[in-house]
Amino acid sequence: MFDPLTIADDNFQPSVALTGIYINNSLADFGSAYSPFDSAINSLTEIRLPYHQNFLTFEFAALEYNIPEQIRYRYMLDGFDAGWVNAENNNAAVYTKIPPGHYTLKINATNTAGKWSDHIKILPVIITPPFWKTWWFISLCAFAVVATVYSLLQLRISAIRKKEQQKAQFEREASELKAQAPAGTDEPPFYFQLS
Repeated sequence: MFDPLTIADDNFQPSVALTGIYINNSLADFGSAYSPFDSAINSLTEIRLPYHQNFLTFEFAALEYNIPEQIRYRYMLDGFDAGWVNAENNNAAVYTKIPPGHYTLKINATNTAGKWSDHIKILPVIITPPFWKTWWFISLCAFAVVATVYSLLQLRISAIRKKEQQKAQFEREASELKAQAPAGTDEPPFYFQLS
């Protein structure tokens, strides 16, 4: 005899594991010398990629093996998505053109009874900006602009001072020549007469 009321609810809380990461549509290599990742896929503590590697696909699976077609998934790239994205039975999260910044990938799954697990897979994702958008490059450019403007102002001030000094010297020489002129005449002491 079988009594359906004696069947207990499925209270299993499945964990989620990453099964693949694609970067710009190429499967990432893990642990090799040429890989951006230095450890196995589920041992990663963060993903750090340059700005031009911002097309990412994450594949994942819930660690519950009976009736896998009843497991539903949801994911969120915190800082990019506004909330959870319900993926139903699709076990892949695709992101294109992620801008530079710090994000947190969160993946969750249900058990076969449709209850969301308390175990959420969390993985920090960092997309670094190009060097010309970094704070140190912008600071360096701002410093260069300020230094250039300051140098140009100093050159201009120096040129004005030199011109003022030449004008003052010319006026001094003119007043000395006027002082040397014979009394009663306004003519300079030396003049030439053309015949």
